Amino acid sequence: MVILYGHPESGHTYKVALTLALAGIPFDYRWVDVFRPREQRSADFQAASRSLPKLRHCLRFDESAASPTLLDWLRGRLQLDLQRLEQELSASQWLLSAGPSIVDVACFAYLFYDDIGLELGEFPRLRDWMMRMRALSRWRHPRELPGKPPQ
Repeated sequence: MVILYGHPESGHTYKVALTLALAGIPFDYRWVDVFRPREQRSADFQAASRSLPKLRHCLRFDESAASPTLLDWLRGRLQLDLQRLEQELSASQWLLSAGPSIVDVACFAYLFYDDIGLELGEFPRLRDWMMRMRALSRWRHPRELPGKPPQ
C-alpha cells in the first residue's frame, strides 16, 4: 500500500493525494505536523524521509510585512498566470485536451485553497474548469482527504 506523509495545508500534499484519489489508488495518509522541528516528528516519517531534503524552518508569508513593491509584483504575476490558464482553456475543457490529467491537478491544487481570495469574474473558462475539477467523481477537498492529527 502507498503511504503518503503530508499535511492538509500543503499544496504539494494535496496534489499527490488528489492524484491518488482520482486514480482510485488506495493509500494510507499519515498526518505530519510540518510546523514542528523534523526531529520531533514521528519515527516512521523520519525513517521514510532520510533521503529527502530537510526543511529546517517553516516560513509563512506575512502579507502585512511585505513591501508594496513585492505585493504588486506578486499580484501582477498571479494575473499573468491566470490569464495564461484562461488562454490555455480556450482550446479545450482540460489543460491537456484528452481529459483531466496530472497537469490539471498540479495547477488546480494551489488555486483551490479558499484563503487566497481568488476572484475569477474575469476568467470564466478558469472558473468553469475549477467547477469541472470539483465535479470529478473521486474529487476531494484537501480537508476531506484521510488523515487526522495524532491525538
